[in-house]
Amino acid sequence: MSDVARLALNWIESRNGDIETLVDANEAILDLSDAWPVILELVRIASSDDVLSQIAAGPFESWLWKHGRAVYDRVELQAFEDARFRKMLRCSRPPRRRQLAGIMEGRSWPVPVLYGKNRHCSDALPNTFSIQEEDPTWAVIDDENAKYGEFPTASAAMTAVLRLLRSRLEAPVVPMWGAGVAAVVLRHLGYLPGKRSWHWRPPRADLIETTVVGEDGLPQRV
Repeated sequence: MSDVARLALNWIESRNGDIETLVDANEAILDLSDAWPVILELVRIASSDDVLSQIAAGPFESWLWKHGRAVYDRVELQAFEDARFRKMLRCSRPPRRRQLAGIMEGRSWPVPVLYGKNRHCSDALPNTFSIQEEDPTWAVIDDENAKYGEFPTASAAMTAVLRLLRSRLEAPVVPMWGAGVAAVVLRHLGYLPGKRSWHWRPPRADLIETTVVGEDGLPQRV
């Protein structure tokens, strides 16, 4: 048995003992230089929603308070990709809850893009697309709630949306970044936000050092 599996199982079993045993099991996890693999293992082996809630209130919250903002992207991405982890997260009360508010509340995330040589915005199109949590899967929907398939993870749904937009729009197609966008998923897929380069005559803004959407929905560097 690996050290990760042993620590996770020890914590699960310690719930049936006295409070000191549980505290010791909790501290054994938090004393690790990287407790993240143990947190994931706890979520994987949890036998019920009650155990998930205990993980959330115990080692998970303690780990968040210990490391703070440094681990939030990791937590947010895992919640997008893993339904059990997402359920556990929603039982917790993390510090700086605002950064995780979207994934904790559950909703849809728009996938706007810029397209063509003149960088038109897809928000002006008759149909705009989003990824929507349907627990445990993710759906691709348009603004009229028509569904374009279900996918096991947010990144798979995001790839499907971008592949669909790339097939319909004039190239290059570039994901937009900003409030309401699942940026952590775009970064996980390998997309980069790029930088704006301003030109005054004629006035325009070009994106440099960015990534465009390939025909398969995955990023291509330009």
